[in-house]
Amino acid sequence: VEALAQILKKCERLSFLGLGGNQIGDKGAVHLSSWLRSAPNLKSLDLHDNRISDEGVVGLCEAATKAETAGASLESLDLSCNQIRFETCATFPMSLRSLSVRDNAISETSADTLIFALEACVQLRGLDVRNTFETSKQRVLHDKQRFPQICQILSDVESDGMVTDHGKETPVSVPVVARTGKEG
Repeated sequence: VEALAQILKKCERLSFLGLGGNQIGDKGAVHLSSWLRSAPNLKSLDLHDNRISDEGVVGLCEAATKAETAGASLESLDLSCNQIRFETCATFPMSLRSLSVRDNAISETSADTLIFALEACVQLRGLDVRNTFETSKQRVLHDKQRFPQICQILSDVESDGMVTDHGKETPVSVPVVARTGKEG
């Protein structure tokens, strides 16, 4: 991953990076973090199923937040099927519009940490928390007063395959986390 991060530094126009299923772990996430600070056009990052834990997520989020101050805007982040517990508070980039943390074993206490971090994501529209934490905590995310910005939530509170638009259920036709822009 270190060599890939070096090559990626030359890909200034890259808008989507899909590294799902590569088992890069926290060490790989650290290498990607160094690149992410200088990726002005990256809009979507797919890191599902990579054995990334809190350590890797914190580094990635810090890098994306620093890149944001330089004008970058990561809009979509897929962290599903990793080893994230959110025992350490991660600050998500303000530009984030879509986030998937599906299939991570987050404790009830750590769910509060995640929920607190999500409150700062004023542009967040799509969120996937299926198989992540207690449904009682997932219900908090459906609170339109607390999270007015979130339009689509995939959670265990509704029937499978449904997206909730704060009370209106509609079939899912596209994933919440999707490609944005051209690859290159």
